[in-house]
Amino acid sequence: MWPAASPYVTAVGGTGGLIGAEKGAGLSSGGFSYLWETPEWQKEAVATFLNNTDADQPDLEVYTQAGRGFPDISAQAIDYMVLYLDIPTPVAGTSAAAPTVGGILSLVNDKRIAAGQPTLGFVNPLLYKNPTSLNDIVGGNNPGCGSKGFTAVRGWDPITGLGTPNYEALAALQPAASVVV
Repeated sequence: MWPAASPYVTAVGGTGGLIGAEKGAGLSSGGFSYLWETPEWQKEAVATFLNNTDADQPDLEVYTQAGRGFPDISAQAIDYMVLYLDIPTPVAGTSAAAPTVGGILSLVNDKRIAAGQPTLGFVNPLLYKNPTSLNDIVGGNNPGCGSKGFTAVRGWDPITGLGTPNYEALAALQPAASVVV
């Protein structure tokens, strides 16, 4: 799926529920790219998922295991309130989760700049190196292709990625000097 499968973007999945009871949202797309190879910075996380016997996966006929896994990170994607014609209206989707992640990362970078620190830069390799800077999401699945889809398990998975942002933990990260994609 373009552009989420590209290793040059931070793909965002969706969750629902309250913090502590948060689960992967059924609307959250995820899987593996047919076009892009698994980036070096993601290989260990993807291999761990593929070898996880608790990871309820669809039949191999409906997906590949060879490419870049997505999403990388997630955020709430259920019951966002927007104003439509001045009427509060609930919406859902990763189109709500993605700008939330963008906003959180912008706030983290703002805090870092104010403290005289560098910004996080290209965040994907940093996230995979520091998965504890995210709230791991366990539970929930993303049905599709005649299957119940992938199930969110401990560690990276193709429904919630590495999890949802932990602002304080992200702000404390030490970015790498340079990263090769």
